[in-house]
Amino acid sequence: MGVIRTSAGSGPEAGAVVIAEPAAPMGSALRWHLASRHLPVGDIVGARVLIESWAVKEASVLVHAEPALLAPARALLAAMDDSALAPEAFLALDAAFHVMLAELAGNTVITAVMTAMREGIQAYVTAAVAAYPDWSSMVARLRAEHHAVVAAMALGEGDEAAGEVRRHIAGFYAETGVSY
Repeated sequence: MGVIRTSAGSGPEAGAVVIAEPAAPMGSALRWHLASRHLPVGDIVGARVLIESWAVKEASVLVHAEPALLAPARALLAAMDDSALAPEAFLALDAAFHVMLAELAGNTVITAVMTAMREGIQAYVTAAVAAYPDWSSMVARLRAEHHAVVAAMALGEGDEAAGEVRRHIAGFYAETGVSY
């Protein structure tokens, strides 16, 4: 489950080491539950909407007071705006962006859960995008929606940021055929 790493030999890296990343075992568990169909993807998406909309609303207050907090999110946006990105590279940045939004709320449990959810659904999202017939129009919409979320957060408009996130996530899953 990713909780313990073992290695042979001697020294500080030898033996059994407890991994410090709290989301690793949750991500493994979510991937297992998705693969075994114990947790429907739609339920995970619904939970994600709740978590992310809460997180951006909370974070909006913080980043409005301290705009520099948005710098890492803006850097991810700039990287995602590269039109030469392959879908897989965009999706990796997208996952990092959504986790970053959760981190900005300042709640480590929310960050760990969001990280686990993104890891748990990454394979599904990648497969959905690979099967989508018009990636160029989808990615343009996703980019615009990401920018709208950050703009609302920067203005301290938490309710608007939460609404943007809800519409963004719901739109992606509706386009790719997942209902929740």
